[in-house]
Amino acid sequence: MVNPSGIPRRDFLQTVAGLGAGIVCVTNVHLAEPAEKPNSPPPAAFRLRYLLASCLYGYTELKEILPEVRKTGAEAIDLWPKVHGNQREQLDALGEERFRAMLQAHQAALGCLTRYDLGPFGLKDEMRLAKRLGCRLIVTGASGPKGLTGEPLRQAIQEFIEKLKPHLAEAAKCGVTIAIENHQNSLIESPDSLRWLVELCPDEHLAIALAPYHLPQDPKLLAELIRAVGRRMAVFYAWQHGKGSTKPMPPEEELLQLPGRGPLDFRPLLAALRDVNYRGYTSIFMHPFPRGRAIRPSTAAVTAEINQARQYLETCLANLSGPLGKEGSMEKVLIIVGDATETVDTLYPYYRLIEAGFQPVVAAPEKRRYQMVLHEVKPGWTITKEWEGYTIEADIAFRDVRPEEYLGIFFSGGRAPEYIRYDPDLVRITKHFFETNKPIGCVCHGVEIPAYAGCVRGRRMATVPKCRFDLEVCGGIFVDAPCVIDGNLVSGRTYHDHGHYIGAWIKLLEQARSAKKG
Repeated sequence: MVNPSGIPRRDFLQTVAGLGAGIVCVTNVHLAEPAEKPNSPPPAAFRLRYLLASCLYGYTELKEILPEVRKTGAEAIDLWPKVHGNQREQLDALGEERFRAMLQAHQAALGCLTRYDLGPFGLKDEMRLAKRLGCRLIVTGASGPKGLTGEPLRQAIQEFIEKLKPHLAEAAKCGVTIAIENHQNSLIESPDSLRWLVELCPDEHLAIALAPYHLPQDPKLLAELIRAVGRRMAVFYAWQHGKGSTKPMPPEEELLQLPGRGPLDFRPLLAALRDVNYRGYTSIFMHPFPRGRAIRPSTAAVTAEINQARQYLETCLANLSGPLGKEGSMEKVLIIVGDATETVDTLYPYYRLIEAGFQPVVAAPEKRRYQMVLHEVKPGWTITKEWEGYTIEADIAFRDVRPEEYLGIFFSGGRAPEYIRYDPDLVRITKHFFETNKPIGCVCHGVEIPAYAGCVRGRRMATVPKCRFDLEVCGGIFVDAPCVIDGNLVSGRTYHDHGHYIGAWIKLLEQARSAKKG
């Protein structure tokens, strides 16, 4: 997932700000709605309705958080109490009238009150407060024995529902929905427990707040679960497990809980939400350690992180209607990077792949964030100079790549190729694509990788003139042209040629995709 760093991040936010345009503040909770026919396609207007969790900003004051609601594309805020946040306590200190005026001033709504601290049987006063403030949703946890399976679990859930019935009656009076989150070491923690909860309690004022973080990180399983219980979901937490949240770790590892950061593929989950015509809230979420701390050092940085996750979700969602592979997901294409990879060489094919309905997968020596550069001849100079560009997150390390799972590959330019070409796993990956005749794209210094791997002998290629020696000494044929096609191999000289050769490479990928589909 691409992510600008430093000051340029403001430019990045401007590019995704349009995702939040036209937001209308709605206070009602809309669960998933059935389509007209069981197998009919969902409405074309399907979209995610975002809810901003106040605790992502730690103990930041509400007056600073509320302006961020619309900036994150959310239509409402979810107030959390201590220890995760303290915005619920801030509401009490402000008073209802002042808080209501602040919401109005920032064109936001109170969408949810999260009260794990009160539990499912202590919400009476909170539901009445919610009613006064136009809030229609309270999230809490379950109550009951833990670690059960099978019939004992089913019976325990039935007993929980019986105890909850008076509280659901109060929820009905207040026009509030109580959503139970699945949580580790809780009565409601497994897929079976979630299914039984909705099966045994048809009351419309009881719903589910689904947290993938606490479930097996299997996209297929999670998608099946969403299809099973999605029409009773009030909140979908866009939240993966990553490396967890219960011990200290570097910030970059902690952020792996966010969509697009960690390994969980959200596309099958989003497809399932679309299929059930989900109309509840989507909350981009993670927990820092320790609790009560903002996920980033500043309010602006937190908002930027949320927007990066939102862009990932929206990109995935936009491509669900595009061409899909045999397993119900987009065909994957590798993009090879390292530190000092050229920015334009990398981002241009990255976004062209998305546009064409492919999933770009960024591979590098390690699964971490890499600094890209602007690689250009400075005016008055005769050699190239590097300026820092955006950063990019590698989705996978070379050693973990199974090349047979990918439809094609792209070798980006910049300074990275001359350093990463010696990686034995990258050599292994490169040879696979040449030996299997899969679509290969290459630009500028990218040629140094297949040259070192012994794959260019007799092949016609374009490259930057100063890499001509690397190509020819390894048996390749240098062609000084903006687009050179040699069978499955498409190449250009520098980023100035992107508009000439990338389209030809994409065409090869499309042909390969069609051939796979039979």
